[in-house]
Amino acid sequence: MKTMILNHGLKKLLVGVATFSYPNFAEGEYFKETIANNYLTSFQNNKLYQTVLYQNTLDHTPSNINNNLNSGFGFLNFAGHGSPISLENNNPFIICYNVSSNMSGLNNENKFPIIFSNTCSTGKFLWSRFNAKMFSFLF
Repeated sequence: MKTMILNHGLKKLLVGVATFSYPNFAEGEYFKETIANNYLTSFQNNKLYQTVLYQNTLDHTPSNINNNLNSGFGFLNFAGHGSPISLENNNPFIICYNVSSNMSGLNNENKFPIIFSNTCSTGKFLWSRFNAKMFSFLF
């Protein structure tokens, strides 16, 4: 079963941003490059990056994230900043994906990705201040 899943033509969506030390180094993008080159290497990579330090597929906009997820990506890996309601970039501050407003653009029925978010606070599912919108990704 494991071999069948891994050889099923899955794709991984890698979203990386410059977290702290841009313009000299984009940590999130560097981390995505490491994943692209060393893990699940037979999978197709689409890279949505903030900077031009690495070659990317498209910019890291909500519509690009939704379009990729709607086409059936098996994995989404985001590295940057976060909150219980959003995936963010800090330099300059930009909300890359707001769960409250951007999830309405998803129509990926029966094509649900596994999402890894390497950020602070996106796992605060029970944080009542924002009604924990990240919990919506689970359903």
